Parts: sequence; C-alpha cells; structure tokens
Amino acid sequence: GATGATSSTGATGSTGATSATGATGITGATGATSSTGATGSTGATSATGATGSTGASGATSSTGATGSTGATSATGATGITGATGATSSTGATGSTGATSATGVTGSTGATGATSSTGATGSTGATSATGATGNTGATGVTSSTGATGSTGATSATGVTGSTGSTGTTSSTGSTGSTGATSATGNTGATGSTGATGTTSSTGSTGSTGSTGSTGSTGSTGMLSDGTAIGNTTYWDGSQWVVSSSNIYNAGANIGINTAVPDTSAKLDIVSESSGLLIPRMTTTQRNAIPSPVESLLIYNTTTQCYEGYNATTQSWVAFGCIGCQLPGGFSASAGSALTGTSFSANWTASAGATTYYLDVSSVSSFTSFVAGYNNLNAGNVTTYSVTGLTCGTYYYRIRANNACGTGSNSNVISVTLSGAPTTANAGADITPACGVTTATLAGNTPTVGTGAWSVISGTATITTPSSPTSGVTGLAVPGTATLRWTITNNPCGTSTDDVVITTSSCCAGSLTINHTIGTVAPETKSVTYGVVSTNLSGSTKCWITRNLGATNQGSSATDNTDAAAGWYWQFNLKQGYKVGPTPAWTVTDINQNSNWVAAQDPCTIELGAGWRIPTGTEWTNADANGSWANYTNAYSSVLKLHAGGLLRTSDGLLQNRGANGYFYSSTQNNDREGVYLDIRSGGSNMAQAKNKPEAMTLRCIKD
Repeated sequence: GATGATSSTGATGSTGATSATGATGITGATGATSSTGATGSTGATSATGATGSTGASGATSSTGATGSTGATSATGATGITGATGATSSTGATGSTGATSATGVTGSTGATGATSSTGATGSTGATSATGATGNTGATGVTSSTGATGSTGATSATGVTGSTGSTGTTSSTGSTGSTGATSATGNTGATGSTGATGTTSSTGSTGSTGSTGSTGSTGSTGMLSDGTAIGNTTYWDGSQWVVSSSNIYNAGANIGINTAVPDTSAKLDIVSESSGLLIPRMTTTQRNAIPSPVESLLIYNTTTQCYEGYNATTQSWVAFGCIGCQLPGGFSASAGSALTGTSFSANWTASAGATTYYLDVSSVSSFTSFVAGYNNLNAGNVTTYSVTGLTCGTYYYRIRANNACGTGSNSNVISVTLSGAPTTANAGADITPACGVTTATLAGNTPTVGTGAWSVISGTATITTPSSPTSGVTGLAVPGTATLRWTITNNPCGTSTDDVVITTSSCCAGSLTINHTIGTVAPETKSVTYGVVSTNLSGSTKCWITRNLGATNQGSSATDNTDAAAGWYWQFNLKQGYKVGPTPAWTVTDINQNSNWVAAQDPCTIELGAGWRIPTGTEWTNADANGSWANYTNAYSSVLKLHAGGLLRTSDGLLQNRGANGYFYSSTQNNDREGVYLDIRSGGSNMAQAKNKPEAMTLRCIKD
C-alpha cells in the first residue's frame, strides 16, 4: 500500500527470548512501529519464523532513543504485507533475548504504517515465534533509543514468497533555517606584507673646495743612526742611537763593538766588566723542566759551573770556585772473565768519593747493558759486571766528589769467550734383539744448553733437551746415529755422537729342550735354524725345519724321521711321532674353530710370539716363492720337504718322500683344515684333508 508518514521512534523494549520459527504466512500490512525503548541485556534468540510477503512501505517516523530490548515473541507466519504506515519514534533498545527458530516465510503483503517504537526493556528469554500478522502501513519513525545487548540468534525458518511492494510516499518539505548564532571573537593579526621596491639613488652633488694645508709638526724623538746595525738605548733623558750600544749585524750580535766576530753569534767587548750566567742552588737546578744539552748554570751550592749532559741525563761540573774536582785517573784491563761476567778495573782518582760506571756492547756507548748506565759503583777501584753472554763489551768510568763529576775515562774492551761444556753422548747402545727402544746417556752441561738430533737411521727422540731422553721407533735390524750438541751462543757448540745398533731375534739359531708330555711325544733338545723373510707378505721370523725335527731335510724327498719331526691333528696340541706314539685315539674331529693359541704347539714349545702360520700367510709364501713343486719349496729359505702325514683311521704314516703337508691355523669348515701341499708335480693350498689327519708344522713369529 501507500507509504504513510514516519512517526518518531520510541524507546525500544527489552528483547524476549526467540521462539522456534514457524511457517511464514502471507505478509500482512505493516503496522505502526512503536517508539524504541532503551536496549536491555540480550536474551537467548528464539527460532526465526517464516517470513511473510512484504507489504508496501509506510512513511518513516523520526527515530527516538533506543530502549532496552524486550523479549521477542515467537514469530508467526508472515501475512501479506500491507501498506507501510507512519513510523513512530524509536524507544531505547532493550537487552536482546534468545532467538527463536525461524518459521516458514509466507508471501509478502503490502507494508502497513509503522507505529511508534516504545522503550525497549531488558531482554528476556525469547519465546517461540508466533505467526506474523498482515503488515500495516508504516508509521512515523520515532527517535532511536539506546541499544540493548543482543540475544542469541534463533535458527532461520523457510522464507516465504515476497509480496508486492507498496507505493513510496512523497518526500516531506524541508524545515526552516535556524537562527544565526552570535559573532565569534576577532582572529589574530595577519603577517606583514612584503617591502616595497627601493627607489633609485639621486645624483651626486658637486665636490666642495679643498681646505688650506696645516702647519708642520715637531720632529720625532729618534735621530738617525750613524751606521748599519745601530740600536737605541735610553740614557735617562733621551733615546740615543750609537754603535757603543748593542750592535745587531743581522747574523750575529755585538755588545760594545760594531764589528762582532763572524765566528760568534754574540761578541761582548769589555775591559771593565765580565759575563754573569744564571746562578741557582742544586735544588733549584734540579727543578728545571727538561733541560737541553749544554745548558749552563752556576751552582751556588757547590760553587761550580755546570753544563747539562743529555745523554747521561746529568749535570757535569767543569769549574769550581770553592772546591777541587777529582783528579785524573784511568780505566785498566778487565779481569776474572767468564762466559757471563767480568771485573771492571780502574786506578784511584785523587779527591774522588765515588765512581760512575758505564758498560755497553758498542764502543760509541749509544746503548747500554741493562743496569750499567751511569751506575754508582761506590768508592772502589773494581766492580763485577754480571748477567752477560759471550761477546765483546766496553766500559768507562767517571770520578765524582762534592764539587761534581769529572769527565769520562778511557774506554776498555772486554771479550767474553766462555766455551760450552764439552759434549759427551755416552757409550754406543745395543738393545736386546727385537727391541725398538733405548735410553740415551748424555752429560749435563754446566755452560750452555744441550739438544739431541737424529743424524742417520730411523729413531724418534722423546725429549730432545734431556741428556737421558728416551728413543723410540728404532728399525730392527738397523743402526741409528744420534748427536748430543751443547751450545753457548755466541761462544760456539760442542757435539758428540752415539750409535744405536738393533738386531732381529730372527737370526742365528733357537735351542729348545722339548719334554715328553701333552705336546711333545718325546724328550729331546733341538736347535732350530731361524730366518727372516717376507715370503708371507710381511717380514716374519720362520724356523727352517719342521717342529720336532732333529735336523733339516737333506733334500725335497728326504723320508727320514729325523727330518720329518712330529705330526699334529688340527687344533689339538698333542704331537705324534711315527708309530704312532703316543697311542692314536682321535679319529673324528667336528668343531667350528680355527687353531686357538692355547692349543698351538708352536706357542707352547717355542715360546711367546711363535705360532702356526695362517692360511693367508701360506698362500702368500707359495705365490711369492713361485713354488711349482717340492723342489722349488726346498730351494727356498724355508727348506720345505715331503714329510708325509699320519692317516685318520689308525695314525699310520703315508706319502713321506712324495708329499709334504703343512697345516695352517685356518679351518675350511667344521671337519677340514687348510694346509699347504707340495709334491713333484705341484704346490698349492688345499682343504680336503680331514682334521684328524696329522701333518707336520712350521712355526712363524712376528
């Protein structure tokens, strides 16, 4: 419908709890909006009902103060929207209530007039939304009230169809203009404007006439000199210019002479007066700040003329009125020379009460030995100079008494040549076989310092500055030459050498007394030959006959007991001689182990360090020796020959003179050991023999 005039808004009431939203009906005409009250605290929002169809908008009234929000009623179905009525004034908005669930929205009716909004109360719980009636015309909108707190929003319902929009009312007329307010205070004064342009200068007037010349003044007080260099002086009544005064020749000065000597900067001529230099006491003299070289004074305390010596930083008397300076004397040759000291000597000076000593390492005395620059030596004629090193030194003396200090004496030179202690490196050293260390025995120096160095060979000196240093890393076998050097610079050095000779334990022979028991099958003494070789891949010591053999094989096919020695089953320490002896009891060995040290006959019989070669060491020896048969093996330094074996079943001898079998300490599996097999047609490593088969042994040592 047509929009009505908007009423003033009333205060909004408090918002109630929102009810669940029902189905929205057809929107009726909008009724007049009441004034809005003050807004209250927000309540829970009820569910939103269904929106009806929108009616025509009414005229909006003026907004009132918002009151607290009142409780919201349940939303009903929206009717057909009617024409909008005039909006009333809005009241204060109340607190918002809980929002109800939204109902189904109906079709929009014409907007009715809005009534004035009442004051809004505190928000209560939102009730379920009722069905919305037809919207009336919108009333006049009241003034807006204070807004209350918002309540919880309810769920939105289904929106209904929108009704037709009502016609908009005509705009109201504009209100009359308010009265003009009173005139305000006067503003601050504005800034001064720019200065105008300067007009042009007028023309210069004509020059006036020149005045008459004044009278000449009286003559000045100074008269002209009679010669170049004349200076003036005041004679008590007037200034006088005369050559009998101070004469300034430009390059030098003359007093009482017009012709100063050209070799002098100041030439004083007089037959009736003398020269008087500054006079002061010793205390006053000592207070002069930073005196310059050759500064002159007269010392009233000592009654001596004195000049300042900047080098020695001392005042030197050169003429005394009231007393006599020390008499003449001379320095004499030094004595008691050592590598670090000497005694300075001089003759006595008549009248001297003390002497000052200078010692330097340069004859010009441009520098001094520490502690010996103008040293007060006392009333003596000899002084010990210490803390020196070898070299040449110079000394001089000055005599002193109450009248002052005399001039320097003659200069004496002294050369210190303290030789270092004679070095003694000690006797040559021969460590036990196989030992790679030694202890040195040099002498302790009394003059100078000592140090060891390696001249040749292989050696590591643990403490080079110690006369009794240890030595490690000696090559075996070999020799190393070490030098003990004692130095006393700059006075020279002294050296001595010591030779250390090492030897291998794998040289000559090794005698073993075997005793029958759990290892040796008989008691006998055997002297084994030993040899050092790298056939195994690195240098090792080997015995050159089989373990237990009385003698080395005479040929590759020697089939004697004496050359064969004893036989052992794999990883068992009991040895057997041909027979077998002792009784043969083991015919089966099934164990997963290499030959262990506790069962190793080489270790037990020959001693620590000896052992059975590994499979790898036998493999390397076979390859490095290029053994193609037992003849090649016998021709090597190891002298291997065909010693045969004792078979598994009964320990009887087999293949001696035809095959040589040598166990390694390496197993092939639980039942087989790795061994070297040499014969007429070949030489190789094999793994086919059962562990109970007894074979010959060779022993090796690292």
